[in-house]
Amino acid sequence: MSTDLQNIHRYLGQKVLASYLVPNVIMPALPTPNDEEQSHSDSDELTPAEQYQDAIVDLIRSLPTPADAAAQDERYYQMVLKLFIRQLEARGMAPSEQLNEVYTELLMNSKMSGGSSTEDSTAACYVNYFVNETDYVRLKESPNVISAHGSTGHRTWEAALALSDYIITAGLPYDSDDTEESNPPRRLVELGAGTGLVGLIAAKLDPTLEIILTDGDEQVVNNLRANIELNNNNNSSTIDDSDSTEPVRRPRISAEVLLWDETPVVANTDLVMAADVTYDASVIPQLVACLAQFADANGGCSIIVAATIRSQETFQVFQESCTAHGLTLTKLRSYNESTRHFFIPPSSPEVIIYKISNLA
Repeated sequence: MSTDLQNIHRYLGQKVLASYLVPNVIMPALPTPNDEEQSHSDSDELTPAEQYQDAIVDLIRSLPTPADAAAQDERYYQMVLKLFIRQLEARGMAPSEQLNEVYTELLMNSKMSGGSSTEDSTAACYVNYFVNETDYVRLKESPNVISAHGSTGHRTWEAALALSDYIITAGLPYDSDDTEESNPPRRLVELGAGTGLVGLIAAKLDPTLEIILTDGDEQVVNNLRANIELNNNNNSSTIDDSDSTEPVRRPRISAEVLLWDETPVVANTDLVMAADVTYDASVIPQLVACLAQFADANGGCSIIVAATIRSQETFQVFQESCTAHGLTLTKLRSYNESTRHFFIPPSSPEVIIYKISNLA
């Protein structure tokens, strides 16, 4: 699969808005008339443009769709193909036979189900985040829902996409390379996990990990548990994390409520990750105190935070709080470039990935 089609595949799974996806990603990769003239010698042979159109259709057909989300997914694909056909015709190009057939089929299905392209603003949807061409994390998200406690954890935010991108391209940032089978599985704790994307992506990258997804909102944690179940990652393993002679049996991936200023940190943690947790200056002291506890309680613990820089003043509060707790920030990557594994809207604020360590 070409790089262009790989990007389109990921963006379709992510349900990037058709109004952005078609003109900015799909159309620019369309073969030009010159390409057609050079390679189209037989009238019965598909032109490069028609082959490309059919490849887009094949991508849509290949995307996984849960039974309870079929109608919603089809409405999204219908919007994509409708805009694709319009832009083809605006260029004086005829849609391929397969493209017309699939669009007509989606249109008829939508009419029969009584659906429309206007979605309930509070409706949940399924989004597929592809790690590679075949493996993906599926999440149930409610992009416009704010929980009773004001939590924004029902949608995946840009910093979580950036941090997921980082661990896919750079690998999981362990401080220790100790992977002998005699040792307990490595443990990752995600703070403010929201939909759980970062932790579930990590599970795809390292199936031996024990992962604990945490959030301070019980409703969000319940949704995390549903997303764990959705990805069939609720298998159990024996983890001995107590002084008891009896090992504690728990899911390899679990979701728990963790309040930064109340809940004790998780012992024997190898990696702490958090995305978009620095947006509220009023809770930054509790966040940093929690990070400092993880650093102190787990000597070889690696702490990675993805910070969205919406306000320099708020981020400065985070930096000063880290210094006050004896923590240092090392910049690993900045996400303000246009090429990414996952789609992040160009208008989004800068996201910076930091490693946080105790001062030497």
